[in-house]
Amino acid sequence: MKKYLLLILDGAGDLARFNGLTPLQLSKLDNINKLSSKGFGGLMETLYDDLPKGSIVAQLGILGYDPYKYYPNGRASCEGLALGIKMDKNDVAFRANLSQIDGDILRSFNANYIKSELSKPLIKKLNSKLSQSFPDFELHHNSDFRNTLIIRNSDIPATEFQCIEPHENMGKEFNFSHLVSSDSSNESETLRRLNNYVLKTKEILAGEKANIIFPWSPSSKLDLPKFTLPFPGKSAIIAHMDFLKGIAISSGIDFFQRGNGNWDTDYNSKLEKIIELFDSGYSFVYCHVNGPDEASHMGDVQKKKYSLEMSDKE
Repeated sequence: MKKYLLLILDGAGDLARFNGLTPLQLSKLDNINKLSSKGFGGLMETLYDDLPKGSIVAQLGILGYDPYKYYPNGRASCEGLALGIKMDKNDVAFRANLSQIDGDILRSFNANYIKSELSKPLIKKLNSKLSQSFPDFELHHNSDFRNTLIIRNSDIPATEFQCIEPHENMGKEFNFSHLVSSDSSNESETLRRLNNYVLKTKEILAGEKANIIFPWSPSSKLDLPKFTLPFPGKSAIIAHMDFLKGIAISSGIDFFQRGNGNWDTDYNSKLEKIIELFDSGYSFVYCHVNGPDEASHMGDVQKKKYSLEMSDKE
């Protein structure tokens, strides 16, 4: 039985140049270059002008799901599904970053990459103080700065919320009383209460390393048909990101969480799991490495180079 490995180096490409070279050109990639010289090279369109430029659009398409049909308008519902959160058709999920602001200026979209041991107590603190005032709002911790905010029975759909992507807007000043807007002319009580919720998190987290919740990427319920292979064997996804676990749960693919979502992930643990799965009867393994993408968001070419080279080495 043939074995198929699909290795996704998320964010490996780059428009930036360093002494005229991209991070890929700067990196020592002996194994990738060897594979390229003995195989085939080509281009695959994974992002589209009329859909958001996000990983979930690309991952759905690579796995064979038409994003125009199945993209849930964001990845928050996928991340919620990974936590075991079930949604109804009128519910809306948001990614909810723990972020750091200075006054009204966004200084860090991830509170300088706050770790889970510090972020979990902050989420618990917010829930203890806001659950009575916002009983239809559910804030769930994912990992590190990443959280999922569920609004039950929203009066407007996910497609009508207009949200700012925090990682693309560091250093900018915001009016946090109107952080989230809508492209609808209709008055929305849900929208008004969401912006009030953001202000309340700012008050409660004052003085903390992460001092605001920044909601974005609104999404509806994810509903995928079962993933099937055109050849015998089982399929698996090896990754860290919760949205990929959500895709796996919805599509019926086995999921194995390894490493973290950062540039310094445990590359060897991903390798060992790939080998273990192939040895135990799996014929298709989809391995996702988020390191290059996270290093790109950080604007750190050395961390990106490290991530690419470790992926190549392992």
